[in-house]
Order: sequence, then structure tokens, then C-alpha cells
Amino acid sequence: MDTDDIEQYIQHIIDRKETSLNLSNRSLRAVPSSVAHCSFLEHLYLNNNELIIPPIEQLSTLTNLETLSLEHNQLTMLPDTLWTLRSLIRLNLSHNPLGQISLALGQLRNLHELWLTNINLYDIPLNLFSNLNQLEKLSLKSNHLRQLPSDIGYLIELRWLCLEDNELNDLSDCLQDCVHLSYLNLNGNNFAHVPNVIGKLSSLNIISLQRNAIAEINDETLLMFSNMTKVDLRENPLIDRPNHWKGLDFIKVGRCIEVASYNEEEDEETESSESSQE
Repeated sequence: MDTDDIEQYIQHIIDRKETSLNLSNRSLRAVPSSVAHCSFLEHLYLNNNELIIPPIEQLSTLTNLETLSLEHNQLTMLPDTLWTLRSLIRLNLSHNPLGQISLALGQLRNLHELWLTNINLYDIPLNLFSNLNQLEKLSLKSNHLRQLPSDIGYLIELRWLCLEDNELNDLSDCLQDCVHLSYLNLNGNNFAHVPNVIGKLSSLNIISLQRNAIAEINDETLLMFSNMTKVDLRENPLIDRPNHWKGLDFIKVGRCIEVASYNEEEDEETESSESSQE
């Protein structure tokens, strides 16, 4: 689709006042200025392009926007206008070389889903999460995080958290305040033991700790797992299943023999940006 075709498509959206605009996979380097005339939009998909210039003016009029997908671009900075979109429910910034995230993101108080996978993030500003108490899904996969901010405990509605492929070796007890958390992915970190806070997450059903440095599980930790439906400890130094683990088949140990490893979070992320575009 060339530039003229894209402009015709946007004009079609404007004429019909459609609420969804899909400009993904168009090799765009900048967002067309005509997008600013789509003030009625609720869903905007700009993922899988070559965006370098942040869409400053184009976003300023989109006050009804609920979904914004900017993943898989080349953005190194984000416009301040983004933080004024207070109706946003789903925001995907994954796979951009951002290097940092603004504390102003915390102004988006209606967010239910936030995807920050692979944005070259080394730390998270303190108090970023303090006002995001409606957030249900959070991905911080494939960054360089060594610790989480204490205010992550303010995410009282959080149900799904992916911290895969970071540099974590422990979890703050503040996570225990996430009382609805049911899925936690800690694959590919530096854990030598199962974090104690896991035992305080009463709603946790699934935890994945593949590719860490866990060599043993004591009985106290085993009790933490008793109410869960899946515990994945594969690709750790703990290879063999102890004899007294009989009947605990929901705990997986040893090597991953499947072609594809356990990557539920990738399915979730793909779904977040693509399913509603169909």
C-alpha cells in the first residue's frame, strides 16, 4: 500500500467515523498527519512499522483512544501527548529501543494492559505504578531489570505478570499486595531459590521459573506450590524429581524436550495487539 492508498484508507475511516484504524505493517517512518482528524478513534494500530519520529500532533486529538499499539518500531522517545490519553486501556510499546520509560506513564490511570517487552530498560522510575491500580496485565520481558520498584504492590488488580529474561535474583515482598496475581513468569533470570514472596500470593495458579539457577526445593517451598496448577522448574540445576514428590505431576523439572518452550506470555502479547485487528 503506497502513500496515496494509505491516505485514501484514512479518509475512508474519517468519512465513516469508524472507531478502529489499522496502519500496521505499512513500512511507515512517520504517522500520517491526517490521523489527527480521527478524533473518534478508539483503537489505533501502528505496530510493525519503521517509525522513528514519535506521533506528537497526531495523538493530541485522539482523546477517546482505548487501544494504542506501537510495538516493533524504531522509537527512541515518546511524545508527551501520549500521557494525556487518559482513556487508554491497552498500551503496547514493546520492541522499541526506548532505553527508559517516563514517570508520566503513571498518569494513564485507566490502563488494564501494559506491554514493555524488549525496550532496553535497566530500571523503572519509582512511583510509576502508584496510580495504575486498574492494571491487570504487565509485561517487562527481555529487559535488564535487577530489581522491581516497591510501588509494584499498588497494582492491586494485577493478574498476569511476565518478568522473563531479566537479571532478577529476588523479588520484593511488596509483590504480596498483588492479591489477584494468578500467572507469574520468571524464566531466564538469576534466581538461586524460589522467592519467599511466592508463598504469600494466594491467587497464584501458574509460576514458571525455567532457566534459572535453582538446585533444590525444600519442603517449605514445596508447600508454597500446593495450591497451584502448574510449576515449571525446567532447565535448572534441579534435574531429578525427588521420590517424595510422587503425585506432584504439576511440578515440571528436567529439560525442555518440546520444540517450543512454555511461552504463554508471547501468546498473550500477540493476542493483545492482533486479535482485535481482525
